Amino acid sequence: MAYEIIMFDAEAAPDTAAGFSDWVRAQTTWDESGDQPACLDPKTTSPRVRDWFMEILRPFPPLHGPYALPGWHDKPGATDYFFASGLALAEFPSDMNEDAFQKCMELAQKHRLGLYDAGSLGEVWMPREGELHTVALTVGHVVTPRKEKEEAGGGLLGRIGGRLFGRR
Repeated sequence: MAYEIIMFDAEAAPDTAAGFSDWVRAQTTWDESGDQPACLDPKTTSPRVRDWFMEILRPFPPLHGPYALPGWHDKPGATDYFFASGLALAEFPSDMNEDAFQKCMELAQKHRLGLYDAGSLGEVWMPREGELHTVALTVGHVVTPRKEKEEAGGGLLGRIGGRLFGRR
């Protein structure tokens, strides 16, 4: 099982739970065509999210996409990343969930990003006055849990990852 976090431009995200859920679903409906779909390339996201990615890839190297290097599949912390215009979805190794959450919180504050903790209770954190605060947008699990993904023949990451990378 993996631990999923969505980093997003807070200015682009709706400020209601329903609006946020719909926005995340719309943003994470990726075009899966081609050998390396655009969803694997951080160039497709906003500058703030891209800056976050350029820092998070040091402790959590990407498994796929233009910044993946040979041999990183075996490296501790190797993570799947998917990008949309205003967000990045990261699927961290479940045994590193605390480290991943702490690093994402640190970088969210630094880059003034929102954080959706899809791997827990669905808490949403937004930058306010230089700090991150939970907001009344707790939306539950917008990202389908892995077991349901497998039973449903895919899902958010399972569908893309399984087809592209021959796993799941």
